Amino acid sequence: INFQFELTSSADPELLFSTKIMNRLSEKGVSSLHKIEAGTSGLGWFCVQDVIDKKTKNGKVFYRIRAIDDEHNATWLRVWGKFDAGAPPDRFSRWMTHTSNDPDWGFSASVAKLRRIV
Repeated sequence: INFQFELTSSADPELLFSTKIMNRLSEKGVSSLHKIEAGTSGLGWFCVQDVIDKKTKNGKVFYRIRAIDDEHNATWLRVWGKFDAGAPPDRFSRWMTHTSNDPDWGFSASVAKLRRIV
């Protein structure tokens, strides 16, 4: 997937968003992270395209995750805290989170609110 993404800036949608997973998310009423309106919060899923480890000026750890969906939408999600394993999520892994979408700062969530979709 990584090789295909680097070459063409896209990948086979069935590899990233299998029909089985997408049907299950639809059954449960979980929409893409990108569908959460500015100024609100909600439950959404996304696929990790890139992860950047960052620290605030006070040394607080957070991650900037480039989140993509099955409609080729991309946005940045700030994730506050440190992952239990110490390593950030793998590229092209799928996640679900409860997030807020601030009109000025964008999407933001806590590590504790992220769940991996297998």
